[in-house]
Amino acid sequence: MSINIVKLAAQVKDLDHLARRQLLSRRRALEDGLGDIVHVSTRSMPRRREELLDGGSLYWIFQGAIQCRQKILGLDAAIDMQDRKCAVFQIDPEFIPVRRIPKKSFQGWRYLENPPEDLSTDPADTADDMTDMPADLREELSRIGIL
Repeated sequence: MSINIVKLAAQVKDLDHLARRQLLSRRRALEDGLGDIVHVSTRSMPRRREELLDGGSLYWIFQGAIQCRQKILGLDAAIDMQDRKCAVFQIDPEFIPVRRIPKKSFQGWRYLENPPEDLSTDPADTADDMTDMPADLREELSRIGIL
C-alpha cells in the first residue's frame, strides 16, 4: 500500500515558478546520465520508505494550499553541503494538478494518507474541473466548502 508526502514549496508563487526552480536539478540529472528526474532534499529520512516507493507522490504546498503532485521514483540517504545526513527524493518532473486543499505552512514534510484527487489534464474535461478559474477564487470556494 502506498503513502504520500506533502512538502512546502517555500516562496513559490505559482506552478511555473516551481517548475523553473526544478529546472537546474533536471539539467544536472541529465548531465549525470540519470535521466529526466528532479532531486529534492530534506533533512529527515522517511521511515515508511517502502510505502513511498510503492506508487507514492510528493504533494506541493504553495500559496497556502496543496496544488499539485509529482510521482516519487526513488529515495536515498545522502550527505548535504554542511556534511549533515539528509534524504534525497528522486521525483518525476511531470506536475499533476490536484484539487486545492488549504494547508498551513510547516517545516520539513508530512505523510499524507488522504491526498486530494487529481484534476484532469484532458482539455475535454477542463469545464468540469475548473482549472481555468482564477486561483484565488478556487481557494475561496474551497475554503467555504463549495469545491
